[in-house]
Amino acid sequence: TQNPPRTSKLAGRRQQTMLRAILLIASLGVVHAFHAALPLQPSALRPQLRSSTSFSTLAKMRKTAATGQGLLAPRMSATAETRSPAVEYETDAQGRQRLKYREEGWEKWVWKGTEETPCAPYDVNYIQDGTEGTPIVLVHGFGAHAYHWRYQFPELAKKHRVYSLCLLGYGWSPKADVPYSMDMWGQQVADFLSEVVQEPAVVGGNSIGGVASLRAASLNPGMVKGLVMLNAAGNFEARPLTERQMQQLLEAEQATGPGVWLRSVVQKVLSALIFYQTKTRISPILKQVYENEEQVDSDLVTSIQEPAKDPKALAAFQQISMQQSRLKTTVPEMLDMCKPGLPTLILWGQKDPWMTAARGDGVKRVCDAKGMQCEFVPLEDAGHCPQDDDPDSVNKEMMRWVAEKFE
Repeated sequence: TQNPPRTSKLAGRRQQTMLRAILLIASLGVVHAFHAALPLQPSALRPQLRSSTSFSTLAKMRKTAATGQGLLAPRMSATAETRSPAVEYETDAQGRQRLKYREEGWEKWVWKGTEETPCAPYDVNYIQDGTEGTPIVLVHGFGAHAYHWRYQFPELAKKHRVYSLCLLGYGWSPKADVPYSMDMWGQQVADFLSEVVQEPAVVGGNSIGGVASLRAASLNPGMVKGLVMLNAAGNFEARPLTERQMQQLLEAEQATGPGVWLRSVVQKVLSALIFYQTKTRISPILKQVYENEEQVDSDLVTSIQEPAKDPKALAAFQQISMQQSRLKTTVPEMLDMCKPGLPTLILWGQKDPWMTAARGDGVKRVCDAKGMQCEFVPLEDAGHCPQDDDPDSVNKEMMRWVAEKFE
């Protein structure tokens, strides 16, 4: 007997997701080069050591990370420019207010980087609105930028100071050719809290931005009063490696020869193929992970296409695609470093084909086990990017939760 026909949308999603999964597995760890690896493989998420990292150095980094004074601490304090372009709003086709797209970006914060970013300082783009209330800092996901929170600003800024920033390598921020890692992005967010916001804030992140927000909370716990994660990426059930396993990984990182060179070439070639394929298919890819496809409009597509035209974008993408192999701190270790009982809101789009509903349940279990004050809210009408896919629900839940916890 023949199988019954599948709906075109579901079939297209599954076919494209499996294709990207195969490409990413073949590229030896380009896991976040569009999240298409579906359930992230534990082997791809193991904290691997760079050749320059000794065990004593790693131990020192973990011990001092919570104070922000370790290896990932900034080399110098950073400053924020006084330029403040006006934030403008517009009304979409559904009558909802949202941030108006600006081709030139918004404000700049001069970030001095970390010891692992020798090309610093960097002019990091960020958006700010609101004059009072609990500060809220929003962190985007893979391939996105500060503007991806366009629907949150009009609503949240009514009662709060709201910020969103472009992580290094994304959006309007520089496309630096540096060894990207979740530790580096977490430090960037932690520094932004200290130097721009300048008081404890609620930090929220989507996808890899959820893990970057968590990393910031573990590096600078005194500056994060609450955590919001929306369809967060990362392996929340990863186990720390034994010292023997870390030694084996270190030896592998220090290995040289034709095989190592060939693997590097293959990684770069495959990441380049993924980069160029993705750059020309932004709209259909977004529609795979949005439940409400009408939200994928021309402004959103343009806002992702334009940064990819930067001459340095490919080199940055190739570095970003290898960030998993530079992960020095597992997600459970990050949770252990956070402030005890940290209030946490988990918003999870139930129609996400990448970070599935089952993964959201797993994140909740791990956070509960770590003693966090955790609330889980399933969003039935949203996919991987709930803040843009179902903004009304996200705004309602965030406003309610912040009011209950901090006002």
